Amino acid sequence: MKRPKPKARKWLIHYYRIGGNARNFAESWPIDADGVGAVEAFRTFESTGKKVATRHPDGIGRLTAGKAVHGINVMMYAQDRLDGMLAKAELKEICNEVPGMFEEVEMLKWKLYDARRVA
Repeated sequence: MKRPKPKARKWLIHYYRIGGNARNFAESWPIDADGVGAVEAFRTFESTGKKVATRHPDGIGRLTAGKAVHGINVMMYAQDRLDGMLAKAELKEICNEVPGMFEEVEMLKWKLYDARRVA
């Protein structure tokens, strides 16, 4: 397996770090002692949608839970930015270690703005 690019590695580390104890996300994942590592299984799922057997159920649970938590955080930050409850400087500080997160929140903020305007 090729080593992930530095930006992709930072995302994986971010997902793993915020994933916490997330066994429930790993329950539906095939587990095999001869399977691939959690990172490779996660990357395969993200790129192809196929769940490959992994030998690290805890790792895959943390990665998938971390991605879900990240999505929730982005939505909350975007809504707070839209409502004027979160300053741009605060958001930049929050997103400091996660590449592309600031841009993701700001883009979603404008999508939410457009959706509110149309409704």
